[in-house]
Amino acid sequence: RRITRVHHAPGDALVSRARLHRLAELAQKVADLFGTHQDVEWAFAEDRLWLLQSRPVTAVGAIATAGGPTLGPGPVAETFPDPLRPLEQDLWLDPVGQGMAMAIARVHAAPKATLRSSPVVVCVGGRAAADLDLLGYSGGGKRGWRILDPRPPMRHLAGATQIGRARATMSAETDALLSATDEALARIPALERLSDGELLEIVDSCRDSLTELHTWEMLGALVTQRSTRSLAGVAMSELSAARATGVDEADIISQYPVVLVLTPPRIGPTRQPPPLRTDFRPDLSSGADPGIRELLRLRTRWVQELSARVAYEIGRRLARKGTLSAPGEVAWLRWSHVREQFGDHPGSVDISEAMSGFPGPELPARFRLADDGTVVPAERRGARPAGGTGAGGGRGCGPVAHNGSAAVPAGSVLVVRNLDPALAPALPRLAGLVSESGSTLSHLAILAREQNVPVVVGVHDALTRFAEGQL
Repeated sequence: RRITRVHHAPGDALVSRARLHRLAELAQKVADLFGTHQDVEWAFAEDRLWLLQSRPVTAVGAIATAGGPTLGPGPVAETFPDPLRPLEQDLWLDPVGQGMAMAIARVHAAPKATLRSSPVVVCVGGRAAADLDLLGYSGGGKRGWRILDPRPPMRHLAGATQIGRARATMSAETDALLSATDEALARIPALERLSDGELLEIVDSCRDSLTELHTWEMLGALVTQRSTRSLAGVAMSELSAARATGVDEADIISQYPVVLVLTPPRIGPTRQPPPLRTDFRPDLSSGADPGIRELLRLRTRWVQELSARVAYEIGRRLARKGTLSAPGEVAWLRWSHVREQFGDHPGSVDISEAMSGFPGPELPARFRLADDGTVVPAERRGARPAGGTGAGGGRGCGPVAHNGSAAVPAGSVLVVRNLDPALAPALPRLAGLVSESGSTLSHLAILAREQNVPVVVGVHDALTRFAEGQL
């Protein structure tokens, strides 16, 4: 491709025409080298052009064709902070979308045509995102499920009626669901004793259970009061007590299963609980009820963990058969393909295509998809749109930190792209938390209100705007 035109500012331009041509030539060379459009950072020093950084950009040439709803990772990033491989998408992300859609349909929170045309949730390069327009997080005064309010009168009336019915039956139905889930989990024997067919049945049952749990979780967000106590705080208290009494790390989750809320689901060897500072002592003196939604989310995490362990056991069996070279490779298969491998006519398995280009780049907080699947940011970098929602408690001030590990210095204001359950242990020591996405209904937001830590979510381009060390 040839450079046909270079735009420049008239008058006293910051960059001369000659330098603009040199810059355009550099951009073209970098794009040719990497085989795709690049987001290039550059500098001129002593009339020499320096390439500082280059990374793929997905918006070039696609803006005109980007349509559909505004998407973003915010509503699902805390549940799935890590990229999801194909089997993880089938087992966990599909039930999220189905549950959301069923909850929205039940209370008439969106027109049927809108719901039918919505993807609800999507996965781009392994990264999960949700339809922000459908869920009311797309701005324009319709934030966080306020889509329930400005509806046409007849639909508003029908929705209000359904919300009333859901509220009236919520306690009894969710109590029954929680009990049934606990009983079903307690009946699962050691996985190695089960037949191949029984393992497949457990996974199918888990997918159905997750759809129902997500449906009631979303209904809980609509019709119940905001929780004042997070199970993340309970989990940290239990984890602290387990380590203080010398419980072996490998046994903590089996003895204190609430600790699972501090780790995201993943197919593979069982993850170890996150580190805690030895001086961590959460204040749980309030004794507040965590609420229906938190209890549903805990069961959701337990069912996800069961399906992950069953999938890994399936991977072990496929590895013993020689179908896979290692048990963890099962995560790169689709569920339909896994079922085929346990059928009468198993086929060959090639995971190279699924692994190619995985994971994709981080998703913008708000974006649309072009016709060819290209991600087009809805807001340009450096823009300052109105936004940001208070989700924690109190006020705070401190130096900015971008490292989201437990090593973040006490008194810092941690700035992150997405809320992650692994941040919970660091939260009580922070002066504040700022996230480019997320919601007031997240585990971390509830925990922040318990600990009186100020949190702001939905702050556009926060990682770029707030440099490390800045007060």
